[in-house]
Amino acid sequence: MSATGHVQMFWRASSHTLSAPVKKPTISIQSGVKSSQCSGPRYDEPVDDGQFQQIAKTVADPSRLAALQMIARGAEVSCSAVRDYLELTPATISHHVKELVSAGLVHYRREAKFAYLSLNRTVWDAYLRELNRRIPKI
Repeated sequence: MSATGHVQMFWRASSHTLSAPVKKPTISIQSGVKSSQCSGPRYDEPVDDGQFQQIAKTVADPSRLAALQMIARGAEVSCSAVRDYLELTPATISHHVKELVSAGLVHYRREAKFAYLSLNRTVWDAYLRELNRRIPKI
């Protein structure tokens, strides 16, 4: 099942509004995420041109950038916390999470019926290095 399917399952299937989530956990800060529990691409090497363009396109969206900023503040953030922060529909949050995971910027982890996100600092740091290389300081 895709990341989108997992995130959409986070909310009660019969509910189409933000007012009736199954449970409303707050931001969950944990000591770390095991790599075996994370999905999405892993980039241990420098960002190539295709990856660079995908990440740039992903963070160009204001809602995704806001979500990424929120996720980066903690070790791990629940999808419901991102939803509450952005005040968007579950389907829209699902789409944004799918794009962030696809770009490799975010790790996605399931625990029972809840989903948690964490920043993939390796990819983010590699993207920033590549951005700095392409647009050097004057």
